[in-house]
Amino acid sequence: HPAQQALFRHLESLSDKPLEKIALDGCSLPAPAMTLISFARAMAQLADPQKLSQSEKKAASQIFESVTKFPFLAGGTSAPNSLMTEKSAGTFFVKNGSEGVYACIIPNMRCSIVLKIADGAMRAADTAMAGILNVYAKELKIEASGAKPFAKLPIKNAAGNNIGQTYWDGQTPKF
Repeated sequence: HPAQQALFRHLESLSDKPLEKIALDGCSLPAPAMTLISFARAMAQLADPQKLSQSEKKAASQIFESVTKFPFLAGGTSAPNSLMTEKSAGTFFVKNGSEGVYACIIPNMRCSIVLKIADGAMRAADTAMAGILNVYAKELKIEASGAKPFAKLPIKNAAGNNIGQTYWDGQTPKF
């Protein structure tokens, strides 16, 4: 569709890299394949709209205001990303994606955080993003209290029994 083609061209512009593949995500929507670095660069551009054109800057600001005002439209009332954003006091927007991908936009620091869990499991992605937000909350000047409950989550089997947990070990990530 022309709207999707325009979006993909814009993603290429934001990431400064051509999109090599378009696949279908878990929702059956076209999804561009991007490296994690390209994705982080694109999200950082949205977090720092001063570098964008006037119309793009306005759109990025409106989108951020909308998703922080109505976070449950981005994931539902029980989704960790929606709950983290809801309690952020408008300081960040976090969104999960398919196959263990997460992104966070932090406009007041003009930065983004993106992560990908190698095996694609969201159970670890929720915990990893929550842990990063908690560890760096002071430096990033964000309200991360909504992320705390997701830094330790039970893992249940098909019968609903607890069989383990994902947890953030409290360590500062080494990059």
